[in-house]
Order: sequence, then structure tokens, then C-alpha cells
Amino acid sequence: VTLPVGSHLEETDEILFKIEDAITSIEEIEIISTSVGGGGFSMMGGSENSGSMLIMLGSPTERDRSDVEIADEIRTLVKDIAGAEVGVSVADSMMMGGSTAPIQINIKGDDLEILEEITEDFRKAIASVEGTREVETSFSEGTPELQIHIDKYTASTYGLTTAQVASTVRSYAFGTTVAQLKQGGEEIDIIIRGNENIRGDLTNLQQIEIPTPMGSTVPLHQVANIQVVKGPTQITREDQQRTVSVTGELSGRDLVSVTRDIEAVLAEYELPDGYFYQIGGENEQIEEAFADMVLAIVLAIILVYMIMAAQFESLIHPFTIIMSIPLAFSGGFFALFITGRTLNIPAFIGLLMLSGVVINNGIVLVDYINTLRESGKDRTDAVTTAGPIRLRPILMTTFTTVLGMLPMALGIGEGAEVQAPMAAVVVGGLSLSTVLTLLVTPTIYTIMDDLSIKVKSKFRRIRKKELKAD
Repeated sequence: VTLPVGSHLEETDEILFKIEDAITSIEEIEIISTSVGGGGFSMMGGSENSGSMLIMLGSPTERDRSDVEIADEIRTLVKDIAGAEVGVSVADSMMMGGSTAPIQINIKGDDLEILEEITEDFRKAIASVEGTREVETSFSEGTPELQIHIDKYTASTYGLTTAQVASTVRSYAFGTTVAQLKQGGEEIDIIIRGNENIRGDLTNLQQIEIPTPMGSTVPLHQVANIQVVKGPTQITREDQQRTVSVTGELSGRDLVSVTRDIEAVLAEYELPDGYFYQIGGENEQIEEAFADMVLAIVLAIILVYMIMAAQFESLIHPFTIIMSIPLAFSGGFFALFITGRTLNIPAFIGLLMLSGVVINNGIVLVDYINTLRESGKDRTDAVTTAGPIRLRPILMTTFTTVLGMLPMALGIGEGAEVQAPMAAVVVGGLSLSTVLTLLVTPTIYTIMDDLSIKVKSKFRRIRKKELKAD
């Protein structure tokens, strides 16, 4: 909740009381914790014109609506409260009450006035995209301040320097410590400063007498220009560049499609030279997290291949086993589709687990095929014999893992929905890969073995020709 600059703490408190009264009719709310004067949960600092409210809901099993639906109702209830800007966001439980805006565009440049114009244009453009709401900018109403611009040339004619003029004004405004009073074991500063009617009135301030080195005095307005302006409340820098941002919430659409539409709208905007924008917020976090998870999965597959190549003492057989990983991934994606869940970070963790789990079945099968071939059986007999014999241990390891993950995949219990995508990926991927591995792995083994025989025979012919030539 943000009130106009200059609002008192009591006014902010009154607005927050009105909001509390407006939302108490919502049955799902259990606890309301309010912080007046910034700070607290809002991370807005300690300004008197701002406040925040943390709303704790009841258990998901005891209510019919989601937190997003309840937040929409709160927005409807507080939209008619005049005198303040009210923003409502659904906090991530892992962020301890804080949250990152789903939509965030950072604009960078040097001139604050130009940045403000660009930011306002971006705000209007983003607000026009379907699925966005509460689109705001980081620019806030400036804080009134008194600026005194000293005329160096005029001051020098009176024998004054800018430091002397500034020192006199500072003494009037803030005072000068001239002595200390010791009383009861304590030292109390004695400060001399200008009268309240001088410091609080612009006309009187202009008449401050500045002593000159020649023993005379000159009014402040003779050597300085005094004006009241609104200065920025804060200046944010990122990578040594001034940065402002446009943030917004989602409504009825997913983040990826909304971000795509925003990029299309902003691509048509011509930025001045030296100014550019970056898309941040949750979209940036998702892209970074997905890139890291993809890298982790690729590294996991490479490490698994290296270990199997060392154990089998072959470059062909590990590749045969790793071919079961795409089968597992397809099963994981199918499980997400069936359960209606999204491909998120927990789901990627499930894919990472599959990279190491599903190859166990292939290792058990291929290792026994090689053992039978070493004992004297030909390839066809070894393949047809190994499948039925290794069927039981393969099914046992699969069932134990799938049944262990099944309660989590069903999302039973509070908080289980966070890890449910991971469990669904493991259950679906391992189940499908087990069935297909018993059919596909022997086929791939046969194909790769034929290819290996052809390559070896070709190298033998080339080697024989080289020996005859010698």
C-alpha cells in the first residue's frame, strides 16, 4: 500500500485499517499481519507513506479456492479504496513472504527524465497486452526538496566562497555544536541554529544574512538562487547504469505466452541511442533455471556413459543402454500430460533422476547377454535367453521405485503438490522405459553389434592391404 509522498503515518494506518475491514469477509483468511511505515514484509524501506499486509490462508484441503483466486477477490474488494495505490501479489512459500514480479522489464540509460518517458511508454504498452494487470513503474512521486544554487561570480564580488555560503546556511538549518553541558554524568550537546520561523519559511530563508570577510553582511538571495523542486526518492544502478523497471502481474494466462506478446510489442518501440531494456522477473529466473537443469542432465548422461564404458571396456554397449533414456523421457512427458502438470523445475529434477535410474534395467540385461556370449552361446540365443531370465529382477526394481514414488505423484498431503511433478516424471518414465527396454534394448544391441562387426571387418581388410603393400 502506497500513499502520496508527504502522507503521515496515521493516514497510512487508517488506509490499512480500511483494507482490513474490507477483506475480513473472506472466509479462507486465518491471519492478517500488518506493517505500517514500510519495511516489514514489503521491502519498501521506512517511509511513512507506505505499508504492507501479509495474509495467511487456511489449509488447501480445507478450502475450495486457490490462493490466486482469493487474491483476485482481494483486488476487487480494495480497488475502490481512495487515497492509495494498492498492489496484491501471491507470495512464494519458499520466499518467506516475498516474491518476484512475474513481469519485469528493466530499462537502462543515463538521463532520468528520458528514462521516465520510456518507462511510462512501456507501462502503457505492457498494460495493453492481454493477461497483464497491475502494471506499475519503479518511478515514484519525487520528494520535495529545497535547492540552493550559489552564484560563484556574485559571491566572489563580496569576497565569499561557496563553502562559506554553504556553511552559514547549514548552521541555520541544522545548527552548530558550540559546547557540551555535563549534567548527572552525561554530556549534552549545546547546539545553536536558526529560529524555526526562518528555517520553515522560504521568504525568511532568503533573507539570511551571510557575513562577508569585509565585516558586512549580504542577504542569501543576493548570492544564490533558491527554488523548491522534487528530487528522485531513489536512483537504482545496475552494472554502473541507471535502471528503472516496469512490473506487472498475470491474469488468466501463462507467463511464457504473455512474455512472448510483450516482446513483440516492445520490439516495435524505437529506443533512443544509449538506452536499452532487459526482460527480468520470473521469466529470467525460469530461463536460467531451465538452462542449468539441461546442462545438469547432459553432464549426467556423459558421466554415466563414461562409467559404463570403463566397466564394459567398450564404447558400443554403453551407447546401447543409454538409448533407453529417450524412452524414459517420453514416458515422463506423457505422465505430465496425463496428470495435467507443467514442465517445471521439480519435473526437470525428475528427468535428472531418470538419467541415472532407467539405465539400471539396461545394464542388468546387456551385462547378462555379454556373460552368456562369453560362455559360448551365439548372439541370438544369448539375447533370447537373457530377456526372460532378467525379467524378474527388472520388474522388482521397477515396482519398488514406482510404488515408492506413487504417493508423492498423487499429491497426497499438504505441500506434496510441489514435488508431485518430479514423482510423476519418475513413475511415468520408469514404467514406460521398463516395458520398452525389454523390447527395444535387445534390438538396438543386435543392430549395434552388427555395425561393430562390419567396422571391425573393414579395418581388418584395410590392415591386410597395408601389410601386403609393406
